[in-house]
Amino acid sequence: MSESKKRMRELNHVGIRCGNIRESVRFYRDVLGGVVIRDNTIENYRTVYIQLAEGVVELIKSDRSEGYVHLAFLSDRSKGSIETLAQELTDQGFSFLIPPRKAGSGDGKIAFYQDESGAVFEMLEREENIRVPNLTNPCLRHFCCTLIACPQERAVKCDQFYLQWIGMEKTGNYRYSMGANAVQLSPQLLPTGNPIQALCFQVDDLEKLRTRFLVFDVPAEKVRDFDHGKAFTVTGPDGELLIFSDFFFES
Repeated sequence: MSESKKRMRELNHVGIRCGNIRESVRFYRDVLGGVVIRDNTIENYRTVYIQLAEGVVELIKSDRSEGYVHLAFLSDRSKGSIETLAQELTDQGFSFLIPPRKAGSGDGKIAFYQDESGAVFEMLEREENIRVPNLTNPCLRHFCCTLIACPQERAVKCDQFYLQWIGMEKTGNYRYSMGANAVQLSPQLLPTGNPIQALCFQVDDLEKLRTRFLVFDVPAEKVRDFDHGKAFTVTGPDGELLIFSDFFFES
């Protein structure tokens, strides 16, 4: 696939549908030390973007908690519109859950595609890039990756999508990177049942962070030993899993 086909320029955010968006904002901003970089409400539809080290989560107000609902890429408009990309992907046998349309926020256009893993991907076409460069976080050293469950027999089609159409770089065994952000495929589905399994972060002091969660009345698993180091998990306010480790989480 030629470079002209690689129309995404950034892994923009991970979307989380929130039953109580105030509690979700409190968790990611106050507990995890994230920075609100956009807070937008249109006709009772509220979205809050919070940056966590190199990564961004989009909190979406909803009637119920659903956890992780999509992974979003920001398009490179110099390489063509998302309508053109959607048509070319459709011609190659890919299918869209929602074809390109105006974003509900009024900012640009969006389309939603579901890959072979079952994960949903949002394609964004808009002018503004809201990410803050070189933003530090008091609790997190790195946003390592988004962990996605994908059986090995389906990984080839996912590989094609990430490399040939999105334009990501393969930086490990089923690890795909775009700038400072990455997707890591896992052959095992965790008990959550959601193909978007977890967000993975590297931290300097696990026990200090775990104590911080407990101070904020957020249950945290005990720190456990693994092959590469130590880690623990926390379940977010909408049932989403977060993994914190003292090593850089990769394959």
